[in-house]
Formats: sequence, C-alpha cells, structure tokens
Amino acid sequence: MTEPSIPVTIQVSPSDLSDLEEWARNREEPLDVLLQEALQHYLRSTRDDIADLGERMKGPFYPLEEVKARLAERRRRYRSEAAE
Repeated sequence: MTEPSIPVTIQVSPSDLSDLEEWARNREEPLDVLLQEALQHYLRSTRDDIADLGERMKGPFYPLEEVKARLAERRRRYRSEAAE
C-alpha cells in the first residue's frame, strides 16, 4: 500500500525555476514529476549513505573530518548528477 503524499511548497530562484522547467520540457514530463523523481533519488541516495555509514560504524572508526569530507563529496556528486 502506498503512503499518502503531502504537498509541500518550495522556493527557488527564477533562474533555477527556468532551468527546471526547461529540463522538464526536454524530458516531456510535468515539472512536478521531474521534482518528485529528483527528490526520490535524493532520498534513496541519502538513505544509502546512512546505511553505509551505519555499516562503517561497526568496523574501524574514522576521524570525524574524514567522514564529513566523504559526505560532502557525495553531496557534490549528487548535485552535479542532478544538474545534468
């Protein structure tokens, strides 16, 4: 059974909205579908990162700065993938 969805409002700059609308047109999909897919990708990626971190916590420990750098790199990679 699918969970009910809750509408949310977001604010984006006019230039970002223009880009999003163009990407949606290029994909021949409504903007809300594009945003939903991007959000689902982000959630899956974040959940995978959390699970990965949980597994790593079972093993040897890493310095906090190294973990922060790794997560920051993953965020940068996600953002660059999302921008493509």
